[in-house]
Amino acid sequence: MDDCSEIAQRIVEFVRAKAIPYAGNNLKWTSAFYEILGIIGRERGFQVFHERSKDGPEFLVDLAWYSNTGGFELAAECELKSAKEILDDFRKLVCVKSAFKVLIYTVPRTKDGGKDIRDQIESWMAQHTRHTSGEQYLFVEFGARNYYRCYSYIVPNDGTVGSASLSPMQLKATS
Repeated sequence: MDDCSEIAQRIVEFVRAKAIPYAGNNLKWTSAFYEILGIIGRERGFQVFHERSKDGPEFLVDLAWYSNTGGFELAAECELKSAKEILDDFRKLVCVKSAFKVLIYTVPRTKDGGKDIRDQIESWMAQHTRHTSGEQYLFVEFGARNYYRCYSYIVPNDGTVGSASLSPMQLKATS
């Protein structure tokens, strides 16, 4: 299993195991995301920074894995509010220098099931002019009634990518 799939799988399984009912801007959900990303990061030998971290406060993004030799190894944003705030947080990820970037968000209750947000992410990716080849993005959407979807994107070249298309991910079935 590649890093993107493994991390997505562990996020989804962890949040489902916590059985936290989602109710809008839910601090318990945010704490769960920090907890699982912190566990994975520390297992891999990184320092983990976020607003409730014992290693120190968040720095630029909601959560970061850091190593003294490589800098940011992972940058993550978690947004459980409006589409505007989700996209604002996503733009931070595009600008941060990190090989792996994660956006965890909730899909607003709309008929399009989050398609508009994904379309805007793809549009922003296509417009950005300072991509680094090989950067990997993971998008984890959560919604009502235990719903989730995961998408990935790997930057194909330095600079402008021309167009971007998020790839849906199939995770192993969880009980």
